[in-house]
Amino acid sequence: MSTGALSRSRFVVTGASRWGLAGRLVLLSTLLLLTGAWISTDHFRSLGSSPATATLARMRASPQFVSDHFENLEPTGLMKVGPATTLRTWLLGDEQRSPNCPLPLADHAAAPLSTPPASGLRIT
Repeated sequence: MSTGALSRSRFVVTGASRWGLAGRLVLLSTLLLLTGAWISTDHFRSLGSSPATATLARMRASPQFVSDHFENLEPTGLMKVGPATTLRTWLLGDEQRSPNCPLPLADHAAAPLSTPPASGLRIT
């Protein structure tokens, strides 16, 4: 074997090492995304937790609360199709994605929100 053949063979990238690098990049990207999500959601606290006793009592008093969850009174278009169709619509849908005119501003919005509601529950 000549010296040239040995030196060239050391620098050949094999399929295994190429996939190893790609796998490491995918793993690193996934870890970075999960870390970013963990930090940006206040350590996933913003995704919800168990309700307090008083909150749970108010939830159970609602007519929309059935068994252990809330149910919509009116079915939406997204409730009629499967998750794959819903995801495709969200990502690739051709519906209008931004308003075609300026949005109106409500000048009186701060007044009703300045005092807490009598029930203690405000839905905005």
